[in-house]
Amino acid sequence: MIQNQGQLSNYETYAQYATQLNSLLGSQNSSLATAVSSFFSDVQGVANDPTSTTARQALLSAGSSLTEQFGSGSQTLQDLAP
Repeated sequence: MIQNQGQLSNYETYAQYATQLNSLLGSQNSSLATAVSSFFSDVQGVANDPTSTTARQALLSAGSSLTEQFGSGSQTLQDLAP
C-alpha cells in the first residue's frame, strides 16, 4: 500500500509538471508560439523585399521579442525543476 501511495504521489507531481510544460510549449496561443510565428512571418517579409527598411526593422523587433520569450520560457522551465 505504501509503495502504491508513493507511486501515486510521483504520478500526480509528474502530471502537474506536464500540464505546466504543455501550457508553456504546447499551446498555439502561447506567447512563444506567437513569437515564433511572427518571427518567421517577418523573415518572409524581408525575403520578399530585402531592401525594405520597414521589413528589416519588423524582423529585428520580432527577433528581439522571440529572444525575450525564449528567456522567459527558460526561466519558467528552471522554476519547474524540483
